[in-house]
Amino acid sequence: MFVSYVVRLRAAQLRRGALAGEVVAVASGRRYQVTSVEQLVAFLTRSCGEEETLIRQAMPPDDDPEEATLCRPT
Repeated sequence: MFVSYVVRLRAAQLRRGALAGEVVAVASGRRYQVTSVEQLVAFLTRSCGEEETLIRQAMPPDDDPEEATLCRPT
């Protein structure tokens, strides 16, 4: 199953070789400020299980989340 995140980084910091910004877990809306790759990975690792649970709860019972795609034939 895919879990979606939005990563917003400050361009000026990136140009200087630093990481600064925020990551948002899409399903829960949780936001976390990040200033390093380690913080980014830690947030992704901690929130992944909760995000999967929220996605599964939102899906119709007959859908297989492992086969879910962005575009479905109509």
